[in-house]
Formats: sequence, structure tokens, C-alpha cells
Amino acid sequence: MGNPTLKDNKEITYMNVKTISTYLGVAKSTIYKWVESGFIPHRKLRKHVLFIKNDIDQWVYNDGNIVEDLPSLPKSIKSKYDGEIQIRA
Repeated sequence: MGNPTLKDNKEITYMNVKTISTYLGVAKSTIYKWVESGFIPHRKLRKHVLFIKNDIDQWVYNDGNIVEDLPSLPKSIKSKYDGEIQIRA
């Protein structure tokens, strides 16, 4: 999970276990099991478990798969290939 940042000046909405269980329509105990197993994207602040709404929406959209942001290419590589990189099989 990447670090939460303000992208395009959008606010980050944090949700707690009770809110996320209602939002997803599952029991709180299920949320805790998912957190423990690393199945659902979450953050821990001391003993509190928090969820970022955008991360949850993306997770649901990706059928329960956590998708990490890919690092961007260094400028030296970008300029060399001018945005066209072909993958060889």
C-alpha cells in the first residue's frame, strides 16, 4: 500500500471498522479477519485500524486485489525511449 497523498487536491476520507463494515455490507468480525490476513487495504494508527475510502473503492473495483502504485521511470530512461517501451517476450 502506498502512502496516502492528496492527488488532484482531493481529500482523503478515513473510515473505521464500523463504517467500513457498513459500507461493504459485511460483519465487523469479517473486517477484522481480513485485516489480520492482509486481505483488505488498511492502515494502523497505534491500536486503531483505519481504511482510506479511495483504497477500498479501488480494492472493490479490482475484485479484492490490492494494487500498488507502480514507480515511475527515471527521467533518463523516459527521455531515451520517448515514452515508447516495448516488452520482449
